[in-house]
Amino acid sequence: MKLVSIFSLIFIAALFGAAWAADSPSEVYRAFDTAVRKAQSVKDLLPYLTASKRAELEQLGEAEQIVKLSELRLGRPDKVKIKNEKIKDDEARLNVEGFYEFQELRIKGRVMLLREDGAWKFDGELWDKSS
Repeated sequence: MKLVSIFSLIFIAALFGAAWAADSPSEVYRAFDTAVRKAQSVKDLLPYLTASKRAELEQLGEAEQIVKLSELRLGRPDKVKIKNEKIKDDEARLNVEGFYEFQELRIKGRVMLLREDGAWKFDGELWDKSS
């Protein structure tokens, strides 16, 4: 009887362990944000992206990839704070606030993530430069 109970506990732990260990959309975005700041090339960002965003980047030539990475870096606030996270099915939206230190400017933004194969992937971000 004890053996059945132990196997039941192992089965339940295995079943739910992956879900407990999975990164939240907020954690994935934080990791993506850090990766953008440290990336040597767009290839460093591919693991964080949805399949469609990966395909877009992979189709670019080497020079275009360098420009795209520069755009991602230059348009990025110095600091980003996640205000809230909303998940509906396999889509997540983060409302964020960015801060540009050199201008002492705060802006609002929205980040979109999709769940693909059980993992959250970055799908885009919009920054309201007028806020």
